Amino acid sequence: HEEDAFIGVQLPGSQSSPRTRNRVPKCTGKTPVPGYELERPPSDQVAQEGPLTPAQVDHFFREGYVIVRRLLNEKDTDALRAFFTEQDSTFLPNSVYESVKVGALRQAPSRASALRDVATRSPLAAAVRQVAPAAPGHRGLAVLNDAFFSIRGRGGSYAFHVDDALFWPCPPDAPGPGVNAWVPLDPVTGVGGGLAVAPRSHTADFLDARDALKAGISKLA
Repeated sequence: HEEDAFIGVQLPGSQSSPRTRNRVPKCTGKTPVPGYELERPPSDQVAQEGPLTPAQVDHFFREGYVIVRRLLNEKDTDALRAFFTEQDSTFLPNSVYESVKVGALRQAPSRASALRDVATRSPLAAAVRQVAPAAPGHRGLAVLNDAFFSIRGRGGSYAFHVDDALFWPCPPDAPGPGVNAWVPLDPVTGVGGGLAVAPRSHTADFLDARDALKAGISKLA
């Protein structure tokens, strides 16, 4: 459904559509141990009320993602679709994606009210605040980046990967993960446009998979 949302952990310094990235404003502090980046914050550091149920919050920290049905309303998705349709995009003739637009919120802040509202004031933002803490001394979370993808159509897919620095501008020693939100703006069907996830792939059990992805190996066994 186009009003659904996928909220997943995004590891710092790593290399899945518009999406927004939310995390603490600063990338300083103790370097997390690979495979143990995602820890449940103390209750006083995250919002205790919001659109996520306790079971959904538990699912996020256990599996590394959560799918939230009908998180946004049709008005929100229509406004996002209209905004991105008006923006200049980079066309990719040899890619599964027909066009891509990255950093619209940063590049056109005065025209990006629809995107800013969804990223910072919507139920999506409220859900992120239930699982991601703000840095001490800061008022809240920061949106680091956004990206809009237009898929070409049937017959193509993008292999398993972890987003690279184009989408995740924090250094490899950032203090823990951020949150990656994926919001489909068109109906997701069985013939295209979906998003595949690897549950618990943020854990130590999948460190070899991270190495394989860095080496360019992305096929499922």
